[in-house]
Amino acid sequence: MTKGIQRRIFRLAIETARLVAERISLDRLDSEPFLRKKHEADLLQLEADLDLWQEEYPTFQMDGRTQTGSLAYWNASNILVQRELRGVSDDRVDGSVTAILDLCVETGDKIEYMNWVSFVPAAWPDEQPLVIASVRLEDNALRDKSRAIMAMFAYQCCEEIKRIAEIVEELWRRIDEGREVDFCGWMLAMVEMGRPVLLG
Repeated sequence: MTKGIQRRIFRLAIETARLVAERISLDRLDSEPFLRKKHEADLLQLEADLDLWQEEYPTFQMDGRTQTGSLAYWNASNILVQRELRGVSDDRVDGSVTAILDLCVETGDKIEYMNWVSFVPAAWPDEQPLVIASVRLEDNALRDKSRAIMAMFAYQCCEEIKRIAEIVEELWRRIDEGREVDFCGWMLAMVEMGRPVLLG
């Protein structure tokens, strides 16, 4: 196990992060067709691996802390794969968002990596599932739930959570204004908010 996360799902989270970063590069560049073909093949494999992990999950022997962290990372990976890589926002995504928020409430401020606050997509396993679940919330009740969780996590890392809360609130404001906000919209928001140092 790795700090409250099963190694297998941790590796899948790393692969998810890699593919998100790779997609950003592919979309910005006039990429060779073979690169996109390789990206799609890797994405198909990741989807199969995530499905298999979910199927085999009931057979895993994990303590409660590792179980909760691993479930949070599976759901965060599912959100990124479906919403950011496949361009789909449906009941599967909504279910994973709700699951992460519920897991955060259930475990409070004790679960490792739920409240880790790096904002570098290429190193996403240092990213918190809570942020992935929260960045595109539109429902006010779910936003309030996210705010309450961030306030709970502030017990461990007050200044970092304060900065995350500011960025998430800014993204929600942009959504309410009808502006398009993808997962990486937080990078532009931070620059415009005068916080580029967080991009490091």
